[in-house]
Amino acid sequence: MLDDPSEVRTEKIHPELQLLSSRLLPHDNVVQFLGFKKDKLFHSLVMPWMADGTLTSFIRTHGAALEIPAKTTLLCDISSGLEHLHLNFVVHGNLESDNILITERQGACLSGFRQSVRLSSRDAACPQSQMPSKPAIQFTSPEWFVQRDDAIFQHLPKTLFKSDIYSLGCVIFYIYTKRMPWHDATSVDISNQLRKRVTPSRPKGPIVDDDQWALIEPYYQVFIGPPDLTGQIKRQRDYADAHGGCGSVYESIWNRKTGGQVKVMHVEDSSRVDEVKKNLKRELAAWRRLSHPNIASLLGTTTDFGHLEGMVGMVSLWMKNGSLYAYMGNRDVDDHPIVHGDLTPLNVLIDDNERAVLTDFGLSVILGGFTNLSVTYTDAKIGGALAWAAPELFPDHQADSKGPNPSPSSDVYSFACLMYLIFTGSRLWPDITGLNTMMRAKTGRRPSNPGTIDHPILELD
Repeated sequence: MLDDPSEVRTEKIHPELQLLSSRLLPHDNVVQFLGFKKDKLFHSLVMPWMADGTLTSFIRTHGAALEIPAKTTLLCDISSGLEHLHLNFVVHGNLESDNILITERQGACLSGFRQSVRLSSRDAACPQSQMPSKPAIQFTSPEWFVQRDDAIFQHLPKTLFKSDIYSLGCVIFYIYTKRMPWHDATSVDISNQLRKRVTPSRPKGPIVDDDQWALIEPYYQVFIGPPDLTGQIKRQRDYADAHGGCGSVYESIWNRKTGGQVKVMHVEDSSRVDEVKKNLKRELAAWRRLSHPNIASLLGTTTDFGHLEGMVGMVSLWMKNGSLYAYMGNRDVDDHPIVHGDLTPLNVLIDDNERAVLTDFGLSVILGGFTNLSVTYTDAKIGGALAWAAPELFPDHQADSKGPNPSPSSDVYSFACLMYLIFTGSRLWPDITGLNTMMRAKTGRRPSNPGTIDHPILELD
């Protein structure tokens, strides 16, 4: 027990002092530690004086005059400092504008390491005894506010690096908008929004342009990730209910308080695990950005399905009416700049109200954003899906030629093929399949009217 107030203060400052005095932190974008001063009752850290103060005061004073190059310099400096910390397995723990100092050359360096912790690796869980307290609320990621029995909160000790990245997104938001994230909300309102996994919305008007928001938003949308439902999903049967190109679909029950029938899409292809994981990352990044009544909702992910250890399964609502193909056989997008890229009857589901919803975003391309998420169509398409693809997606016969990425126009072509199926009950040219369908379409040929479609509707394609 520490009875001497000076010992109490020493105990509180010791972890920060130990970290600063180590050889881990020296970097141009991390504040220089000069030493400490010990008085009778106080221990003080000694660092260079920064005349421009913190990022908070700098933006208040100079924000209106900051041009894009100056903002870019700040972002690069802050990102470089954080990258240095993470490469040394150091979590900052409270990355906010008051903990970023402005140098005499109007660069930036990180400070405020009271809540920092060093882990053994990027994948290591932080021991409970070293867990930092919540960062400043306007820079805090949603996982700090979910219920303690939620799987997301239980995984928090392993996601502290991601929490830093989310905070970096909030800092970028502040630099570009000159407003604090959640600037018009109370602490209670912010807490309630974060519990719902809501992130700061784009300011209205010309405060930030599309390119700037495309830089900010991924820090919120990608690094948080969809909810981890591992251990909460119970399959109905030991075998898959349906199979796709390289995966399986399981009808399951979500074991939450309200229950719920869900499906889990799990990849079973063990021959190319690394490629599949990369494709799943792209699909999750695209799918979780989408919210619309006619798009199947991504509820979360699970890793305890199938025989491939650690392979992510994607959880969405179970739809008893199945795919458009199944639905047709049983009978006698908007603000988001995303191309679907794989619009086929098997990727259109029918909900309980007999409304169509889109699913399977494995080939989706996010326009104006993550250019590295695009994929050449010929790398991924196999089998019957070729019959629904626009002919321009396929290269000519040159050996090394690859077709272009999916586009809005190619989605429209696939949509026309789906309309043909709905109005006629059969796909285009049912007498041929796969590549033969594609080759016929590349010659400019189109199916004739079978007599069941009004002429104006047939001309819509």
